[in-house]
Amino acid sequence: MNYRLIFVLLLSAALLPLKQVSAQNTIDEAVELIKKIKHADPFQQDRLRAEKAFQIVTDRVEVLNDFSGSFLQTLPVDFWNYFQEEGNIKTRAEVMAFARDKGWNMGEVAWLIKGGQCDEHASLMQILLQRSGVKNVTIVRSNSPHAFPVVNPLPGFDPDNPWTWGKNAFVPDSWAGKVILPLDTWYENHDFPSSIYFKEGEYYADMGSMTNRERLKKYLNRGSTFIREHCDTYKPILNNYLKYPAEVRAKLGLNPPEDICKGRPMNRLVLYETSFEMYDGDTRTFVTGTERATPTSVRFIDKGSFFFKSDMDGFQLEIYWDQPPELWNAFESIPLQISAITRGGPRPVSVFFTPVWDMTIWDVRMPVENENANRTGVNSYVLKFPLLEELPENDLFRSLSMELSVVPVGKKASVKDGFVEGGGGKFYLGEKPGEFDAYYLQLNCTGLAKITWTYVPEGSPHLKNK
Repeated sequence: MNYRLIFVLLLSAALLPLKQVSAQNTIDEAVELIKKIKHADPFQQDRLRAEKAFQIVTDRVEVLNDFSGSFLQTLPVDFWNYFQEEGNIKTRAEVMAFARDKGWNMGEVAWLIKGGQCDEHASLMQILLQRSGVKNVTIVRSNSPHAFPVVNPLPGFDPDNPWTWGKNAFVPDSWAGKVILPLDTWYENHDFPSSIYFKEGEYYADMGSMTNRERLKKYLNRGSTFIREHCDTYKPILNNYLKYPAEVRAKLGLNPPEDICKGRPMNRLVLYETSFEMYDGDTRTFVTGTERATPTSVRFIDKGSFFFKSDMDGFQLEIYWDQPPELWNAFESIPLQISAITRGGPRPVSVFFTPVWDMTIWDVRMPVENENANRTGVNSYVLKFPLLEELPENDLFRSLSMELSVVPVGKKASVKDGFVEGGGGKFYLGEKPGEFDAYYLQLNCTGLAKITWTYVPEGSPHLKNK
C-alpha cells in the first residue's frame, strides 16, 4: 500500500479551503442539473442557469493564482503521476502546463483538478453554459490581465466598451467570485481587492487585435489631414467611440473631431440573409434545409449551433459559434469563437470557416496560435479533431475551440504572404452599391451542414423591400 500517496491526498484535502462539496462528479452531471432550470423569459432563464453554473464552479474550482491558490500549488499531487508517463508531475500548476502543451481544453482540465486561473474559470463557465443551452457566451480579456465570460452581449458589441453590451448582458465571473453587470467592469464594482477589468479606461480589451480606442488614437496622432483623407474608415471608429457616455469620454480625454467628415457617407455592411444547407448523401450535394435524418442518424442546424448524432456507434457532435453582427462597420474587428464537442466515436471532425467568392473584402486572422486550428489559405481556417485509433474508456468526450477576428476591409485590398492587407473601407466601386455587391461568410460543419451569412452594403438595392 502506498502510504505516502494516502498521506498526501489526505493532507491536501485537509488544507483545501472549506467549500460546499459539489454533488456533480462530471461536467455532464452539472450540465443536466443546470438544464433543469426553466423560466418563461429566455433571458431570465439564461441568468438563472448562469447563476447555478457560477455556484457549481465556485464551489468546485479553486483559484490557483491568488495567495491561497499559490500556496496550494506547492502541495504534491502524486495522484497524477499514475496517469502520465511523460514526467513526474507534482503540482496542479504543472498539471495545467502539461495540459496546455497537449492542447487539452483547459476548462475541462480545471474541472478535473479542481483548480485554475481566470482563463480556466472562464472556459469552464462557457462550457457549462453552452452545453446547458445558454448559447451566447463570449470570453472577454482585458490587459489588466484578466479573462471573464460575458453572457448575452448584443451582436456586434465592443468588448472594450461595456455600454454596448446591452441590457441583458452580465458577467458571471467565478474567478473573482461575483456575478456583475457590464458597467461594473468599467467602474470595478466587485469584491476583488485589485483592479481586474477596465479601471475606468486605464485597461483595454485584449482580444488579439487593436481596440476601437487604440485605432482612434492612431488616427488622432496622424492629424486632421490624414483623417480627411480616410473619412470612410474614421467615421465608424468615431461613431463607435461616441457610444461611451459624454462624461466617460471627457475622462478618457481623446477629444476626436466630430464634424471633420460631415456630409461624407459612412460605409458599412448589412446582414441581408442567413441561409442553411444540409448534405444529401443520395445526390452528394448540399440542399437547402436545417434538418436531416436517416434511419441511424439525425442532424440539425440553427443560427448558433449544429448537432449530429449517430445510433450506429453512439457518436455525437455539437458545434457552437458566435453570431456575426446585423450591422458591420468598415474596419470593425469582430471576435468569432467556434467550439466543437464530440462524444463517442472515434471519428474525424473538421470545422471550416471562410469567406466565399470575393475573399479579399475580409481580413480574417487567428490572433492566438492554436495547435488544433490551422490556416488553410487566404482568410480560411479549420478546427480539426485528430482521428484516434480508439477512444480510451475514460475519454467520454473531446472539446476544441478556435478564436478568429474578422474585419471587413472593403475593396482595393491585396494579399501579401497569404494575408489580406489594405482595403479602402468601401464595399462598391461606383457611386452607389449594385445588385452584385454582396459578400459571404461561410461555416462548414464537417461536411454535414453549412451556414452562410450574406452581407450587402448599406444602400444596396437588395434592401429596398426589407
